[in-house]
Amino acid sequence: AAQVDLQDAMKAAGATQSGSRGAMRLRQALVVIELVTSVTLLLGTALLARSFLKLSSVPLGFEPTKLITLRFNLRGRPYASSSAQINYYRDVLARIKQLSAVRSASVASDVPLDEAQPWSELRFQIGGRPPAPLAEQPRANTKLVSAGYFGTLGIPLKRGRLFSPFDTPGASHPVIVNEALVRQVFAHEGPIGKQIVFGHPGNAPWTIIGVVGTVRGSHLAAEPPALIYDCLCQSQSPFLTELALFVRTKSNPHQAIHDVEAQIFSVDHSQPLSDVRTMEERLAISLAPQRFHLTLIGFFAGIALILSALGTYGVLSYLVARRRREIGIRLAIGAQPPHIVGMIVRESCVLIAVSLFIGLSISWAFRHYLQSLLYGIPTSDAVSFVAAPLTLAVTALIASAVPARQAARMDPITTLRDE
Repeated sequence: AAQVDLQDAMKAAGATQSGSRGAMRLRQALVVIELVTSVTLLLGTALLARSFLKLSSVPLGFEPTKLITLRFNLRGRPYASSSAQINYYRDVLARIKQLSAVRSASVASDVPLDEAQPWSELRFQIGGRPPAPLAEQPRANTKLVSAGYFGTLGIPLKRGRLFSPFDTPGASHPVIVNEALVRQVFAHEGPIGKQIVFGHPGNAPWTIIGVVGTVRGSHLAAEPPALIYDCLCQSQSPFLTELALFVRTKSNPHQAIHDVEAQIFSVDHSQPLSDVRTMEERLAISLAPQRFHLTLIGFFAGIALILSALGTYGVLSYLVARRRREIGIRLAIGAQPPHIVGMIVRESCVLIAVSLFIGLSISWAFRHYLQSLLYGIPTSDAVSFVAAPLTLAVTALIASAVPARQAARMDPITTLRDE
């Protein structure tokens, strides 16, 4: 601005002109930049929003409502043996089930949707099949659960049966597998009655007695893992000190947390509890990263949309004001108001079309950078690539319609007299 030639500027910006061609192109370029930025951010917002909705509606494999979760951390010499640990959990479950607000309770070695999963993926062989090389053996995670675990979480039984009080340590060692493992290992045969052997082929086999639905693992966006459920009633592992508790309540779970903790401390007040949350809170935490990305880019997209609308309106209003003489002459020689509106809107449509072409081209070229943030939809999602430019086009047209209507309402006599 400090380097503008005063004489040229005064000639170019007279009262009867809209400014020099360079100044006109600069204003149009600024509007195009605003619109390109808007369509790029709007497209990113549309993709993230559809991904978030897809992730929010993904089947969990269990019922998260009215479910309290917490973790034990047994310490001390009294709980050095697995039998003492199991007796502690049995006492805790028996006391909690006596509460009027509790529908059911159980324990397990981990919590769904929790990143801290103590799983150890193990390779195994199927009894009755020829021994397979180690690299070709199927893999699965093992999970220790109490007998009522599936009922407490609402995990459906698909085939066979669940654990019962009659399942005690013995030669058969009954286990339950999920559908992910069945698809991986028993795609063309029934899994019930099949035996799983870990390690050396001569080791004691585990017998499959049931198949349950697949539950999401540590991340909602990750494929559910293949799981083998082992019953706490027949476990002899000495590493049972950090199990998780699940309590299904009849009403608001927050109101029952204090009573549940009191029953646990009545068994042994010296043992600490940690990570006390409802399952719905865990679900919200699992969705937090996607919600943050959506909120952030949506905030900037909203600002960009407002700025582009204001920019379009401001530039067109300025150009209409500088073209008062031209518009007055057009109206004086017979132009109708709809013709004036159409003329101005057509000029804005050219800017919108150029902006959408550039913005969509940039978005298409860099769309793969969003792939890591999306779930369940491609980066070339047709709905997003239609909704984002359509939203921007409608907003820009509305912004351009206001100065167009103002121009059409001009009184040609008054305008020409003023000019």
